[in-house]
Amino acid sequence: MKTTIEKRVISAALAALTLALVSCGQTGSGDGETSTEPTRTTETTAPEETVDTRYVSDLEVRDFDGKEFRIVSFECVNVHYNMVPEEETGDTISDALFARNRDVTDKYNVRLTETFNNWNDGGLRASVLAGDDSYDIISVSCPSALPWYRDGLIIPYDDLPNIDLDKGYWDSSVNESLSVDGVHYVAEGAYNLDIYDLTFCLLVSKPLCEQYGIEDIYSNVSDGKWTFDMMKNYMMLVTSDINGDSVMDENDQYGYTAHPKMTAPGFWIGADELSVVKDENDHPVINMTDQHFVEVFDKIFNVVWDSNASYLTAGDQLDIPTECRKVFSENRSLFIDMSFFYIEAMRGVETDFGIIPYPKYDENQSEYHSRVCYYFPSVVPATCQDTDFVGYMLETLNYESYKTVIPAYYETALKTKYSRDAESSEMLDLIFASRRIDIGDSTLCDIVRDNFIYTMMKNDKRDIISTVARNEKTINKRLEQ
Repeated sequence: MKTTIEKRVISAALAALTLALVSCGQTGSGDGETSTEPTRTTETTAPEETVDTRYVSDLEVRDFDGKEFRIVSFECVNVHYNMVPEEETGDTISDALFARNRDVTDKYNVRLTETFNNWNDGGLRASVLAGDDSYDIISVSCPSALPWYRDGLIIPYDDLPNIDLDKGYWDSSVNESLSVDGVHYVAEGAYNLDIYDLTFCLLVSKPLCEQYGIEDIYSNVSDGKWTFDMMKNYMMLVTSDINGDSVMDENDQYGYTAHPKMTAPGFWIGADELSVVKDENDHPVINMTDQHFVEVFDKIFNVVWDSNASYLTAGDQLDIPTECRKVFSENRSLFIDMSFFYIEAMRGVETDFGIIPYPKYDENQSEYHSRVCYYFPSVVPATCQDTDFVGYMLETLNYESYKTVIPAYYETALKTKYSRDAESSEMLDLIFASRRIDIGDSTLCDIVRDNFIYTMMKNDKRDIISTVARNEKTINKRLEQ
């Protein structure tokens, strides 16, 4: 199977080869005879290699005389959180972090120290309120970030010296989504692996595809035909009461498995919808009563519930519950909701799988979209006494991470070690290029996704308009603040 991208590469290669064949070799005399004139050589100047300045830091290298940069990282089992590993361990990503930190330490003469936020935003908040200047950056849970900003406890990135959010090592698409009223109170970039780890996709079971004659999903994705309806049809095709007890439970075979709170956002973002959008003033507003969102929301329930082909379980409350991974690894689910982080955890399973994006709503939709479900932003506390240094280090860590960590994470680990085939590697490029973050799925996840959306999906309750009406006051209070 050759994808559209592969075809383009092959065409370009053939064109280049043709040009090379035409431009070298023997010269014709015009009458069909070959000229015997010796070839004259001329000196040529090799073209200068162009450098994309968007990915190069404009900061001059400075010597900070061993100054300590004090990091608080958010400890979470669903992401890589140890940003300052003590030693090399053989793990690709950890060793890349170690190498980055060694380079930063040597190049800028600084010390990087790390402590951990163990879901103790309140304790850290109290520390800042007390005027404590113990930390330079603090990673907090995304629902906490906006209240921290509201209460004047953090310095917006726009107000920090030495930071250029237009640089390519900052994540412009994510940062545009997370700004409020034109203010980047938080920002994410190559330093923040959570944005990578929490990118979602689907894994597809190759053994089940072969068993049920499901051919070449990759081509359907590449050709723009991968839709809600196609996914539902495949789900229904493989679902089976395999033990024959007339009860569909964890022992049977399904089309799709996921944590119920993670299900709906993956689909609606895939369908190019957001639960919260921003108005012309960059202010977040509720979008869940918009007509098209309601249509998409109803279609999600049609795919997940009306198919009778889904196994949803909160299980151990992990983003990708252990029970879901067990069902999939035993070839008892065609699809599983999956984050980039947990693809690593699937490396050891025997079942062969492919990686694809969530489907489009229908074929009229021009592009695929992939979900980033939440984030752990590094905020700069208002107690910061040296914003010049902190801004410089944030810019530098993102720049150096882009050079060292991201290639190891994305090209070496994700696309090479954890992917099972070349097509999955290509799908990962598509998924990563189409990432979107939804405020209702992240910044407001505690009152939207983890609250009523979770309950609705878990219990097959579909009346989104009345449900939003009951929760609108709470949502708007957070947004207005």
